[in-house]
Amino acid sequence: MLSRFTFVCALLLGTLAAASPNTARAKVEHDSKSGTPLSKLHLGMHLHGLAVLGGGSTIIFATHGATAISRDGGRSFIAIPQLAGLDGMEVAAGKSGRVIAVAGHNGALISHDAGKSWQSLSAHLPGNDTHGLGIDASDPNRIVAYIARTGVFETPNGGATWTKLNQPPNEPMGTATVNRRTIMVPAMMPDMNMTGILRSTDDGKHWLLVDRNVGGMSLNDDPRRNRVVYLSGMGTLYVSSNAGNTWATRALPATADVVAPSADGSLYAAGYPKNHGVLWRSRNSGATWTRIST
Repeated sequence: MLSRFTFVCALLLGTLAAASPNTARAKVEHDSKSGTPLSKLHLGMHLHGLAVLGGGSTIIFATHGATAISRDGGRSFIAIPQLAGLDGMEVAAGKSGRVIAVAGHNGALISHDAGKSWQSLSAHLPGNDTHGLGIDASDPNRIVAYIARTGVFETPNGGATWTKLNQPPNEPMGTATVNRRTIMVPAMMPDMNMTGILRSTDDGKHWLLVDRNVGGMSLNDDPRRNRVVYLSGMGTLYVSSNAGNTWATRALPATADVVAPSADGSLYAAGYPKNHGVLWRSRNSGATWTRIST
């Protein structure tokens, strides 16, 4: 689970970024045609989001300062200009391999063409400070977002309209999984620890806090295996084969913070030690890892 100190620092930094979005813009130098190795991109601080589209050719890497995209399987990245200063805390990918949403203290945006163009998700939400985000695995137009100190909202039409769901017993924080009527999102306790999973099986009418023995900010469905879920945080990978009822633990690579599955069965992990990104891939559900970034 994540320490209180870690998340107090993260939330304070996010609050400052939200107040002055221009100061959060990353200083990124890159060749716009070929991209830059991930380790040489300076994207700000605190990695929070990772998503893999399709079979792994397109990868999204989001920090507090900027969001970068790779279209060559992680060998090189370029910063996404439309998302500069967004303060990317959550990255959610649709199952189709084309839909991707990024959210943070300064709002949420969505792309329907694998990151080539972006539209606002926040225009009809009652706030920008988005602490939780998920795209329905069965319907990419259905999205769930948690606005800090405001509530959980759901859209059936890609953000054109939103409906407020019932309030969970604890604050959601991180990337959520949404599959028809079931919604799962990491929970943050009043002491600022990331502990447990918030789950609703009736489309947000009722919520339960389940399994206080796990904790993290990155929660993802396996796109190929129904009911398989991955949760990561502070060097630990939690794997559930029964939609979060029970969990097994596996070690993440050194300095890795977040994971994301791909449609070809691979699992990706990312870290951002000393403001230099690192990316790994596993072809056996996290049992062993190979570094793929330079």
